[in-house]
Formats: sequence, structure tokens, C-alpha cells
Amino acid sequence: MPTETAHFVQIWILPDAPGYEEKRFSDEDKRGRLRVIASPAGDDGSVKIGADARIFAGLFDGAERADFDVPVGRRVSMCTWLCRWRAAS
Repeated sequence: MPTETAHFVQIWILPDAPGYEEKRFSDEDKRGRLRVIASPAGDDGSVKIGADARIFAGLFDGAERADFDVPVGRRVSMCTWLCRWRAAS
């Protein structure tokens, strides 16, 4: 029987060049801010993707918030996952 929970998100973006990379970003690194996790050049330690796109992740509680300025000429897609964990009885 498994003893650990795995969380996995898979997002497909059509690349200019093929490649593969995976990396784990700690909760502390995402807490209360939008942390870049994928970018064309591996900005700020993110994984490199062969596409003109940037992916951010953040963890927010209560009154925590982050502002994001959308660059002129860019589009933004937003996905929100709300998860709750409860210990089994």
C-alpha cells in the first residue's frame, strides 16, 4: 500500500525545439508569490521550454496575493487548483 501522495500536473505547449526536463520547486519557493517554473531561457532556475511562454506557480493563504503585469502584446491563461487534504480516520 502506498505511503506517500504524489502530485503531478502535465501541461502541453507546442515547442520550437523538442526537449525534456523536470524539476521540483519547494512550497517555500512558491509561498505568497508567483514563481516562474518554466521559461524559454530557464529564467530564475526554471525549466527551459522551447517555446515563447512562461509558466508560474504560487501558493497563497488568507490575505496573501500577487500582482502580475501582463506585457503589452501578450496573452495570459490562468488555471487555479484548489486542494484540501484531510487525514484519514
